[in-house]
Amino acid sequence: ESKLANAAPVAGAELAELDGGDVDYGHAMQAYRTGRYSEAQKGFDQVASRSGSNAASAGLFAALGKRHGSGWKDAAKRFDTINGRYRGSSIGNEAAWQAADCYRALGAEADARRNYQQLLEVAAYRDRAQQALASLDQERVGTRSSAAAEKPAAKAKAAKPPAAAKPGAPPPKGTADAF
Repeated sequence: ESKLANAAPVAGAELAELDGGDVDYGHAMQAYRTGRYSEAQKGFDQVASRSGSNAASAGLFAALGKRHGSGWKDAAKRFDTINGRYRGSSIGNEAAWQAADCYRALGAEADARRNYQQLLEVAAYRDRAQQALASLDQERVGTRSSAAAEKPAAKAKAAKPPAAAKPGAPPPKGTADAF
């Protein structure tokens, strides 16, 4: 993450100094920090397209802006692209993590699992990736358990109630005499 991610807003010359001379990156970061995600995404996309020293970080933040602005689905694709382009770098690894979280939120378990498994090879992500995979396993077991529990309940609900007894007829089998 950039030095500006948690910093107070600064002016042009200070932006250039803090961001390796890339004022556009600084402006995009200011927009991101203040919740103007569409503007931030456009700015980061411009910086990323120039392939300068901030290109990788700008690509990641453009994807983060996309996630905040238009949701998980579009962002997941962008994170995967960044991961592919910068695989094995800190930016690529963070993009893999973000993509996995997006896929998980979308219910695309196989895609989430693929990215978490990739991160098992990265020391800084190993523990979190193991926990995320274990959580996915728990969700899968929980889903199966609740689905199995719902089947008998649904069958019982769908079954016809016993026919009402006719006057003078013996009670239906299996019912106890209430008196």
